[in-house]
Amino acid sequence: MNIFITNDDGIDALGIRMLAKAMRRFGQVYVVAPDKEYSGMSRSISIKKPLIAKLHDMGDSINAYSLSGSPTDCVKIGIEGIFSEVKFDLLISGINRGPNLGTDVFYSGTVSAALEGLYQNINSIAVSFCSFHDNEEDYEKICDKFEEFIKEYLTKRNHIGNFILNINFPHDIENAHEFAITSLGRRDYENVIAKKVIKEGVFEYIIGGEPILEEEASHSDVWMIRENKITVTPVYNSLYSHLHFEYLKKNW
Repeated sequence: MNIFITNDDGIDALGIRMLAKAMRRFGQVYVVAPDKEYSGMSRSISIKKPLIAKLHDMGDSINAYSLSGSPTDCVKIGIEGIFSEVKFDLLISGINRGPNLGTDVFYSGTVSAALEGLYQNINSIAVSFCSFHDNEEDYEKICDKFEEFIKEYLTKRNHIGNFILNINFPHDIENAHEFAITSLGRRDYENVIAKKVIKEGVFEYIIGGEPILEEEASHSDVWMIRENKITVTPVYNSLYSHLHFEYLKKNW
């Protein structure tokens, strides 16, 4: 089996290195990842901009390159360019540092890379860890649990053709033993915009903020992650709405 791995934290991130080594147990691993962090890039793609690919040593017979582009660039150039002769069976984006829950998936480079994999007709999974602290022991536990998930996934992947799986591991990974199939929740933030006056007529703005803990449907990923479940959420690749198409045809 040929496995393509990418991320949005950059090729030197601990999460992608440990994921790539863990997936070697399932087949040949190929990596194309950004040369630096590209979090929050969504489906950004570099049109007519030269992108530099550099061979990267990850050991374990892993074919790895860094790319001076976004996560979507990495998938597109990796599949159609760098490894164009390889037929991929599975694409995994991660392990991301920090959560990708609810409506945050629309901004996520991690999820967008998986969606690009789906666009390339490859079964694709996005994997995130709901912590911003890199800890090798935690990633080892995630990889162990994810390997068990992959064994089950490979028996069912022929039925997963038009959506990706967005998986989030909770912060308390030691006590997270149950995978939960979830819906996509909503993530709102407070103090999102921070403003600083540089000089008269010139301002600096930073987008950030802290998530607001609102009531959520009990089957949503936002809710289930608080219950220390490992959330598995199907995410579709199309923004087209057949329901609203029919409505507009009748009522416009």
